[in-house]
Amino acid sequence: MSRENIEIVREAYAAWERDGIDGVIPFVDAEVQFRNPPDAPEAGVYFGHDGIRDWFAKSNEVIGEVHFDVDRIEELPDRRLLAILRGRVKGRGSGIEMEVPFAHVIEMQAGKVTAFTMYTNIDDALEDVRLAE
Repeated sequence: MSRENIEIVREAYAAWERDGIDGVIPFVDAEVQFRNPPDAPEAGVYFGHDGIRDWFAKSNEVIGEVHFDVDRIEELPDRRLLAILRGRVKGRGSGIEMEVPFAHVIEMQAGKVTAFTMYTNIDDALEDVRLAE
């Protein structure tokens, strides 16, 4: 199952690149929990498809473009997935482009993402993952 879930998540990132939030929605459970870190724009917890769309709309006001380059995805001992990636972002108003490291911890059930936690600091993600083991 882990290889299958990793491939599903890879497909979801590819769908993000093609179609943005509309591409991702089919990969997430209708009651998904999306956790955005305190140091990120639009910090907080968002619930369901509507919550994810709300987060995207708010974030899109500040960040005009977001692209994710996946470095690796691995299954954790508790069956969650850890994705390490680089985000390429471009500010909507400023036009400033940056590349920033990200980590995502992803929970899945029946082939759908049920919980998604974003980290703007990879070390924080690795520490949280170790604490959960």
